[in-house]
Amino acid sequence: MANVRVAVRVRPLSKREVKEGGRIIVEIDGKVAKIRNLKVDSRSDGFGDSREKVVAFGFDYCYWSVNPEDPHYASQDVRERERDRELETSMREKHRPAAFCTPPTRDVPTTNVHVPDRNRT
Repeated sequence: MANVRVAVRVRPLSKREVKEGGRIIVEIDGKVAKIRNLKVDSRSDGFGDSREKVVAFGFDYCYWSVNPEDPHYASQDVRERERDRELETSMREKHRPAAFCTPPTRDVPTTNVHVPDRNRT
C-alpha cells in the first residue's frame, strides 16, 4: 500500500489575478487550510442554506508563501528542506520515495518528479 504525503502552498496572487480583482480566500492554520466560500460569505445566517462559510482541510504540510514579511512565510528553501527530509527518511526506511510537484499556474503546465539518488552519501 502506498504512503502518500500531501503538501499545499498558498502563493501570492499574480499581477493578472490582482488586476481582475482576485483575493486570497485561503488561510493556513498549522496543518489545516481553511477556504472561505465567497458564494455564501456575505449571506446572513438563516434558514435554507446549509453550505459552510469556511471549510477546513487537513494536510501533511501547509505553507503560506504570500508575503515574505509575514512571520509564517515559507520560502522555497524551507519547502525544499522539508521535502528532502521526508524523502531521506523514506530512503532510510527502504522505501522508494518520489515527490510530485505540480506548479499551481497554467503558465507552467508540467509536473516535476523528484526522486533522490539512493547512492548519494
